[in-house]
Amino acid sequence: MVGLREPRVAVAAVVDSQEGPLTVVGTHLSPGRRWNRAQLEVLRRRLRGVPRPLVLLGDLNLRGSLPARITGWADCVHVPTYPAHRPSITIDHVLLDGAVAAAGPARALDLGVSDHRAVVVDVALTPRRSEVQG
Repeated sequence: MVGLREPRVAVAAVVDSQEGPLTVVGTHLSPGRRWNRAQLEVLRRRLRGVPRPLVLLGDLNLRGSLPARITGWADCVHVPTYPAHRPSITIDHVLLDGAVAAAGPARALDLGVSDHRAVVVDVALTPRRSEVQG
């Protein structure tokens, strides 16, 4: 547990896609600025050894490009996601590491069930350089 408010977790799964395996991790970090940064750093370290490619997604409660700067991973969400009724900030993210890329722009949809908009991103596994060259 990193932070004082409530325990936070991340759920990870290796998903078999048509293009090969993909590690997907979902989380919801604390809203406190000090804690969510520390939680993301701990999560980045814990995910160091999991198979790539990797997608980390969720409500990170961190604005803009900060999650990408903390992790060094590509963020493919560049649309406001919060609040749902009139989004003005991006605190929900989809971070990509390894041979995976966004296959189009992210969309934020108001499904009427949350104070956030749902993020939809299509991703595609990309060939590694050795596979392209060889």
